[in-house]
Amino acid sequence: MAAEKVTLITGAGRGIGRALALKLAMPGAKLALASRTYLELEEVAQQARALGADVCTVTTDVTSASQVQAFVTEAQVTYGRIDRVYHGAGVGVLSSALELKDDDFDRMLDTNLKGLFYLTRAAIPHMLSSGGGQVVVPVGILGRYVMRNSAGYSASKFAVVGLVKALGEEFNKRGMRFTLLYFGGVDTSFWDHIDMKVQRDRMLSADAAADAVLYAFNAPGSAIVNEIVMQPDSHQFV
Repeated sequence: MAAEKVTLITGAGRGIGRALALKLAMPGAKLALASRTYLELEEVAQQARALGADVCTVTTDVTSASQVQAFVTEAQVTYGRIDRVYHGAGVGVLSSALELKDDDFDRMLDTNLKGLFYLTRAAIPHMLSSGGGQVVVPVGILGRYVMRNSAGYSASKFAVVGLVKALGEEFNKRGMRFTLLYFGGVDTSFWDHIDMKVQRDRMLSADAAADAVLYAFNAPGSAIVNEIVMQPDSHQFV
């Protein structure tokens, strides 16, 4: 049953990751949740447990290969298997390419790209040993199209697309399924520190985005949802 699958979620303390954890939370659900922020992580874990889920948590900075490995190992030891992975941890800086700071560019590559690499490298062997699994990655629309001041952020996200598609080619005949999610603006804390005029009330909600993740997770066994493009209704076909 889908409720009994073991699901790993990074970035579970807020935004889409948090919404997804709570949507999955039900009797029989097994969730392994990771976030950098202990208090946020424990809050969502308590809510998920109250809904009947079995939850393990590991405070994790995905830029650290050893911390990611520890998170995956804890999930495997706790539940004996790993079925699904959602990599929700991510950071973004929108800046002129010529003014982008080295530290900001490194942080985006370390979190968005290398964090996903560390996670899939650690988790895929466990999924293969159980016959396969799913990896769902929210890229964002700037991993499909670029805009002014998105050079560094889009570079990290385009690289994520390349990584996921290459993993799909490598493991698609071994029971692995990979899905890329190209969301338009989602109203999360991502925008709290973005120096850009945006209409957050016109954006997608974290709940709506989490529903798209569930759609990918729940596709029939013979079907693969390769990509989902989901935009606010004011940005059709953009």
